[in-house]
Amino acid sequence: MTSGALWTVVRASGTVDLVLLTLVVALGVAVIGHGPVRRTPRFVFQHLHRDASLLAVALLVAHVVAAVLLVHLDVIPAVVPFTSATRRVYLGLGVLGADLMALIAVTSMIRRRLGLRGWRRLHWAAYVAWAAGVVHGAAPGTDRRVPWIAALDVACVAVVLAAVAVRLSRQPRQHPVRLVAVGAGTAFVLAGFVLWMHVTPLPLLTSGS
Repeated sequence: MTSGALWTVVRASGTVDLVLLTLVVALGVAVIGHGPVRRTPRFVFQHLHRDASLLAVALLVAHVVAAVLLVHLDVIPAVVPFTSATRRVYLGLGVLGADLMALIAVTSMIRRRLGLRGWRRLHWAAYVAWAAGVVHGAAPGTDRRVPWIAALDVACVAVVLAAVAVRLSRQPRQHPVRLVAVGAGTAFVLAGFVLWMHVTPLPLLTSGS
């Protein structure tokens, strides 16, 4: 494949994968395990959660393979986070997110052997994978300077934060002050992410970038 075709695969698979992972996380936070939503049976959301997860893993494989071919990345930096000689932090976050998604996919296949409680504990890694993927995708030097991609990054963060806020608001015996605090915290995190996207400098191709 040409470098142009590889770039297209990297960008398209990474962008769509972030959207799918955001959907998976938002469903897991706000919907899964909470009974029917507006008369829609819970199994509908469970199947959507599962299918989106599988598609996200498939796109992740395409993203990683295309990226490795494009930048001629060695095997170790491609699978071990934060070992790359270039863009160590942002590339490392992408590798970390990919590793965690692979862990979740494998453990989901052997969920019965792990037990429900153990599997649920490992499943918390999905949130770390999502956060790592967001920062990796919105890092300096990526396509975030394209307005609609930047807006998509912000929208993904907003969706998950909204899901968290909905989950917290459903807790019993909610005090109005706590609800205000949840809303303020959500707005603060979102504003911080937007500010980070605007003030972080262009990356230097060194070990610390």
